[in-house]
Amino acid sequence: SAAEIREALGGEDRVDLAGLFGYRTDSMLETARRIIGEADPPAALVLTGHNDVSQEVDTDDAVVEVMDLLGGVDCGIWLLMPTKGTWDVERAVAFNERAEALAEDRGVEVETAWRDAVDDTDGPEPDPTLITDDLVHPTDAGSERLADVMADAVRTRCG
Repeated sequence: SAAEIREALGGEDRVDLAGLFGYRTDSMLETARRIIGEADPPAALVLTGHNDVSQEVDTDDAVVEVMDLLGGVDCGIWLLMPTKGTWDVERAVAFNERAEALAEDRGVEVETAWRDAVDDTDGPEPDPTLITDDLVHPTDAGSERLADVMADAVRTRCG
């Protein structure tokens, strides 16, 4: 979804994007420290948790640190992960609930639109128009929707 996200958020010169395939929150801490902590951007968005939950690894310390980094920028936004996918729904819900509690304590905005769109089905699987058959990655329409969610979050929450 990188190209769609960059375009929706204003282009390559305005967006530092790190999509790290297979990484958990603890695996991407150095990148988060660099992009959010050291660069001190006016706005930062984070969407993580898919690999934390699917690999069943306790990454709470890392989530706390990333949330602290987000709390240090003018406009930090945490996007909740979808709960429907290849992972245990209860673990995904718990991950999101923990993120929401941490965000509230740190003044970080929580964006639910991506999770809500993907999870908007009657059954246990995510929306097939947004998520591919692997039940994890976005379709082309999903990439567009994710980019729109991120751009809308920045516009409405960051001014």
